Amino acid sequence: MERERNNGIDLLRIIAMFFVVILHALGHGGVLDNVETGSPQYSLAWALEIIAYPAVDTFALITGYVSFSQRHPYSLAKTCAGYSTTWLQVVYYCVLITIALQIINTKWITISDLIYSFFPVTNNMYWYFTAYTGVIVLSPLITAGVRGLSNKSAVYILIIILLVFSLFDSFSMRFSLNSGYSVIWLLLLYCVGAIMKKICAPEKLTKGKCVLCILILYILTWCWKIFIGGDIKIMTLSLTNDSLVSYTSPTIICISILYLALFAQIKTGPITTSVIRFLAPGAFSVYLLNDNRLIRAHYIEGRFDMIVVENSWHLFLIIVCFAIAFTIIALFVDKPRQLLFNKMLIKKRIEKCADRLIG
Repeated sequence: MERERNNGIDLLRIIAMFFVVILHALGHGGVLDNVETGSPQYSLAWALEIIAYPAVDTFALITGYVSFSQRHPYSLAKTCAGYSTTWLQVVYYCVLITIALQIINTKWITISDLIYSFFPVTNNMYWYFTAYTGVIVLSPLITAGVRGLSNKSAVYILIIILLVFSLFDSFSMRFSLNSGYSVIWLLLLYCVGAIMKKICAPEKLTKGKCVLCILILYILTWCWKIFIGGDIKIMTLSLTNDSLVSYTSPTIICISILYLALFAQIKTGPITTSVIRFLAPGAFSVYLLNDNRLIRAHYIEGRFDMIVVENSWHLFLIIVCFAIAFTIIALFVDKPRQLLFNKMLIKKRIEKCADRLIG
């Protein structure tokens, strides 16, 4: 039986990808590196950065949340089919973008670029997808482990993950989480997402409490970044103004958890549901288009550094409007790919082959 889709979670996927575009415009685009410290532009740029920062954690939490089921038996064939379809989606965009840029300017592309595009994991074309590959390999063990826990034990494990791998590592960096750019961190987020599903966390948190806590944590993170200067040393621990601006930051991961709990409770009407279901399948493609290394090198890196001299609200509008436009265009650009994959029945064929091989 097909599991019922949660439209609120699908909406959160789209918002997370919109946040990712903001992160890349501010970071790769050169805004954060060129804005003058202490200026109104600096404060607003970092406010935008912090608002968008939970995007990656949220997307990883969603993977664990929607993948976990206490009732449905685990299917290795479905897991293989899901991952293989995503891998083909990544290769599709790597090859398509490489060919398109070769047509636009032959000097931009080498034969190596074309060869690399067929091997996205080996060549680490997208760090998130490379780390996600490791998550998929170990996901059956995580799912089995979370299923075997009592709800009380699952809550304890969730708290321990937040204390040890988020709070402690943010100030000591003892676990080599690389600020969240690692398979270990995505595995932990997958586990947290699965635990949230097991203990029905969204049902225990009201929407009002979620929104209030999200706002408080955003303000705390922004104030820490803007007003904390220099290093604070406590024994072997080191606190800086960047300590809370990280994927492993306790405030960022808590905001991501609250976002998941909030959007899991959202109910949508018929029209909104239709719009979400039309757009949501293309959410991951927004990331694939925006963070492709060739697109980044030729169209994003350093392209926004000139706006740091603009009025702070002009900077805000330029970044947000760009992110909205890019997200919408990317969602529609992905429609031909979806039609192609659906017409070829790629996922069903892979699942059928996997069933034969495994069974």
